[in-house]
Amino acid sequence: MTRDKITSITKPIGIEKLTRCVAKLHVKDIAIIQKLSDAAVITILFALIVRSPIWVTSPGILPAWAWVLSLTFFILPSCGAYYNSRKKNLWQIFRKISDGWTLTILILVLISFLSNTLSYFSRTQFALWGLISWLYLIIHHIIIRKYIRRNRASKLPPKHILYWGNLQSLKKLMDSIEKNNWMGYKICAWFGTNFQNINYTSQNIIFPQYMGGLESLKNWLKLNSPDLIYFSDTNEIEGEIESLLKIFGDTSIPTWYIPSWANPTMKFSTEFVGSLQCVSIWGKEQILFEKKIKRVVDIIFSIIILIITFPILAVCALAIKVSSKGPVIFCQYRYGLNGKKFKIYKLRTMHEVASNGNNIIKQVQQDDDRVTFVGKYLRKWSIDELPQLINVLRGEMSLVGPRPHAVEHNEMYRRLIPGYMQRHACLPGLTGLAQVEGFRGETSELNDMVKRIQSDLIYQRSWSLKKDIKIILLSVIRLKSPKAY
Repeated sequence: MTRDKITSITKPIGIEKLTRCVAKLHVKDIAIIQKLSDAAVITILFALIVRSPIWVTSPGILPAWAWVLSLTFFILPSCGAYYNSRKKNLWQIFRKISDGWTLTILILVLISFLSNTLSYFSRTQFALWGLISWLYLIIHHIIIRKYIRRNRASKLPPKHILYWGNLQSLKKLMDSIEKNNWMGYKICAWFGTNFQNINYTSQNIIFPQYMGGLESLKNWLKLNSPDLIYFSDTNEIEGEIESLLKIFGDTSIPTWYIPSWANPTMKFSTEFVGSLQCVSIWGKEQILFEKKIKRVVDIIFSIIILIITFPILAVCALAIKVSSKGPVIFCQYRYGLNGKKFKIYKLRTMHEVASNGNNIIKQVQQDDDRVTFVGKYLRKWSIDELPQLINVLRGEMSLVGPRPHAVEHNEMYRRLIPGYMQRHACLPGLTGLAQVEGFRGETSELNDMVKRIQSDLIYQRSWSLKKDIKIILLSVIRLKSPKAY
């Protein structure tokens, strides 16, 4: 027996084999496994750490561990903790997990309070369980995910991609593959129309050699079988898409279309008009029942919040009046539903001359000398926004929705960002998804506003009452923001 054979037998292949098996899993497979294991492990930790009785609620008697199991199983996925593995920025995954776990803890405490069982639990044990469970989630999602990414790139052969399109679209795809090299993608063939047969390089990325047009593509596929097909329209020849679909449809290879006109504000989903299949890129039609539910929730919560915060508003109004000249309430026109103007109310936080300069397109910056001494604290804790509850009661705003921008900013950004005005297909909000995700404050670069608009459109397309409640809770948790100035 040779040395190589002996080595292969004595080598501990268990970990290696497990690594390769895990690396082969699809993103959704990993998400399902993590979803089930998280719920099970956190429930077991709860049973071991927290010596708890049962929680008694109005529907009946349910063991505490059952509440933990069900909330973990449903709340964490709703916060997006399991569907971000293709994002290179693991900090976003960390935030999703932390937000989801914080929301789970808050709901558990609320249930315990409503069922009058807080006194049955050891706060030390409960806090210890919450901390250990959070650490487990971070290790399970962040560290394991980094491990899987590294091993996908090193332990498995690359997935070979056939690409059809122009050089500009190819460069975008190559850049994305290079930035996410853990995915293990490699373009093995490039086809298109009217390109020279030369090699291209860009930022140390070596482009595949151009291999020809439609006929060359057809002949190449007869002899080769890539793992994936990506294509984009080049608009060079009439009937190009029809010809490509005929060629790709004659294979059993997964095929993906990359629209050359796509931008970050779009999200693609398919719908049908009868038997005609359509692709939705912007907007979501909200049914009347959903609108009525949202309106009722807005009215009830606005009245409650106004009653609770009235003493705070009274003190702030007095402080504004005493500390600087000008009115207590600042009014400004904003764009609302369907782009119609309405007058928004805020506690005045800037000096009177600056705040009346409606023709000046200048966002508030850090240490801005236009902001009053009292205004700095009001803006830091977002107290200046509370009068907008009146706008909510008037039906001009909602508790949750895209934040309304100044008219001048709207007119500027609608010319720069395709799809910008689509955010006005729903009522503007006192808070929104963009704000809880950190896209608030000054937008010094255009990309800052693009990210905000993208979050607004994602909220608009995926609205639910559960999502509104989640955003409200997260807004309270993140009331003080380093970007609030």
